[in-house]
Amino acid sequence: MTSLIALLSTLSLFTSSPVSNFDVVKQHSSNEEIVQIENNNINDWISYYNYLESNEQNNLKLQKGKGNEGNDNDVSNGIVDVKSFLNQNYQDYYWIRDEKNSSLTSSVSNYIPVEMNGNSFPREDIEAAIKIANVSNYTSYGGCGPIASMGILDYFARYLGYDEIIKDPTNSYQRQILAASVLSRTKFSIFGNEDNTLVWPWDNSRAFNEFIESCGLKDIINAKDYWTLSGGEKDNYWDKIVTSINNGIPVTLFTGLVSGSGYFSEHYTNIYGYDTWVGYPNNGGDRITKKFIKARLNFGFTNEYYCDADILNCGQTGIITYDVKYSNNYSFYASDFSSKFVNSSGGGQYFFSEVNAEVTLTNNIKLDTKRLRTSYIENQYLVLSPNRKNAGVAYLDITFPHSVPCLSFSASMWGGLEGQINEKFTIQYMTSSGWKNHITIDPYELSRLKAYPDSFNILLPKNTHRIRFYSQIDNPTSTTNRGRIVLDNFIVNYN
Repeated sequence: MTSLIALLSTLSLFTSSPVSNFDVVKQHSSNEEIVQIENNNINDWISYYNYLESNEQNNLKLQKGKGNEGNDNDVSNGIVDVKSFLNQNYQDYYWIRDEKNSSLTSSVSNYIPVEMNGNSFPREDIEAAIKIANVSNYTSYGGCGPIASMGILDYFARYLGYDEIIKDPTNSYQRQILAASVLSRTKFSIFGNEDNTLVWPWDNSRAFNEFIESCGLKDIINAKDYWTLSGGEKDNYWDKIVTSINNGIPVTLFTGLVSGSGYFSEHYTNIYGYDTWVGYPNNGGDRITKKFIKARLNFGFTNEYYCDADILNCGQTGIITYDVKYSNNYSFYASDFSSKFVNSSGGGQYFFSEVNAEVTLTNNIKLDTKRLRTSYIENQYLVLSPNRKNAGVAYLDITFPHSVPCLSFSASMWGGLEGQINEKFTIQYMTSSGWKNHITIDPYELSRLKAYPDSFNILLPKNTHRIRFYSQIDNPTSTTNRGRIVLDNFIVNYN
C-alpha cells in the first residue's frame, strides 16, 4: 500500500480537487470525528496532516510505545517471539501469558489463513489474475487490500467448505480466477500508482461482498468495515477481534499513514489470533498487561508475526470483520440421552463394545448415534470413560439429519482424580476417506468441576453431517472407570 505521507507532497499534481477526495474519507468517519474535523478547519489532506503534527494527542507519536529503558518501539513492527520482545523491552517485569485471554482461529476451526504470495497461494497466480482482470494500469502486484480479501475467501473455501467460492484451492487456474474476480470488483484509490496501491477499507469490503453475492452466499457471509480517522479505537477494535477469533473467523486490519514504519504499517493484514501477557514487577508495584495481535502479512513470509495491539489506537486504522449467518439453530442436552444411553435395567453402563441407538431430541430431530465406553449416569451426566483396563478408547459418534458447520458444547472432567495426564480428547468429523481429527482439547486443562464446565465453539466444513467425540488413553490400567469426560449444553447452527 502506498505511503500517504509521500503522496501529500504531490497532491497538487492531481487535476481533481484534494478537497473532494478528503470528503470521501470524511463520509466514512464517525459523527464525533466529523465535529473534530470541522472544529479544526480540516478540509483536505494537507490540513489534516498539519493537524496531526501540531496536535499533542493525535500526532505521529501515537504509533509509539515506550519500553522501560526509554527506547521507542514502533508498534507496527513485526514480532516473531512475544516473550523475547517483552523481556527485551520491559526488563523490570516477569511475563506470563494469559492463556484464557489468548487464542487463534485454529482453536475453533483447526486452521489459520494461508500466507498469501506464499506456497499455498503463489505470487504468480496473483500476477496472472492482474492480467485476466485487466487492472495492470492500477496495480502491478494486486494491492495489499485485495490480496487480504483473497486470503479470507481462501480460508472460507479451503477450510470451511465453501466451495461456491472456489472448488479446489489447490488448483492454480482456479486461484487465478478467484483473484481476478476480486480485482475486477475493486475500486482503486486516486492515491498512488500501479506500484503503490491504495484501496480504502469500505471499498475493500464492498468488493468482497459483491464477490460473495456472485457466489450465491450473500445471505450467509458478509463483510463489515470499521474505520477511524483520528484513532483511539483500540478497545473497540480489540473486542471485535476477540469475538471474531473466538468464533473461528479471521479479521482484516488496515493501517494508514500514522501507523509507523514496520511490517504492519500502511498495509492490510489478516488477523487470526490475539495474545494477552501479564507483567509482574520484579521489585514490587502494579502489574501491567500487554496485548498483541497475530496476523498473516501476505508477503510470502514463512515466519508468523505478532504486532503490538497499540497499533489499533492509531489514526487511519480500520478493521473488516466477516459475519457468518445461520438460518437454523437448536440446543440439546445430556438429558436427551437419558433413555437410550443406559443398560437394560435403566442404569448407566460403559459398554466395552460399540452400541447403536437412535436418539430423539425434544424438538423431534432424530440423531443416529454409536457409542463406546459412553453412558448417561447418575440420572444427570453424559460421560466418556476411556481409562479402564481392557479399554483405552471412549467415543460418542453422532450423525445429524442436516449439516453441522457450527457446534458449541461444554466439557469438564468428572473430578480431579481421573488420571487424565496421558489422555487425549479430540473432536473428529467424517470425510469420504474416514475420520479426520479436527480440534484437540487437553483433558488435563479441562475444568475439574462438573457444575462449572468449560465452553467450546467449533467450526466444521459446512457439509459435515457426522462428528465424533473421541477420547483415548495409552496403556489403561485402572480397575474402575476413570478418565471421565462430561459433555453437555450442545448448540447446533446450520443452514
